[in-house]
Amino acid sequence: ITTGSVPSAPMISSSNGTLLCNGTSTVLTASGSGLISWNTGAVGASIGVSSAGVYYAVATNDCGTSGQSNSIVISAASTPGAPTVSNSNGNLLCNGASTVLSTTPFFGGTILW
Repeated sequence: ITTGSVPSAPMISSSNGTLLCNGTSTVLTASGSGLISWNTGAVGASIGVSSAGVYYAVATNDCGTSGQSNSIVISAASTPGAPTVSNSNGNLLCNGASTVLSTTPFFGGTILW
């Protein structure tokens, strides 16, 4: 006779953070015992992720299935395009004239002059 218990919920972590920029990917790894099943349908201790979403896992052994792991929210973003600069007084400044340069950040980014 062998005794056992239901596995503890796994803890998952990301090898490359939670923001994927410009098509990057990350590896999610679950620590714990038993067979690890992911909410994506994948099975195994680690999965590669290249899409935004919420990811979690459970562990299973002969005694049953654990509770759900912590969730990791993966976001995806791209490098913003270059802003367009405009001026208030034309492109030719004569006799000490001045102009005001302005721009709007592309996709809400920050402008550095």
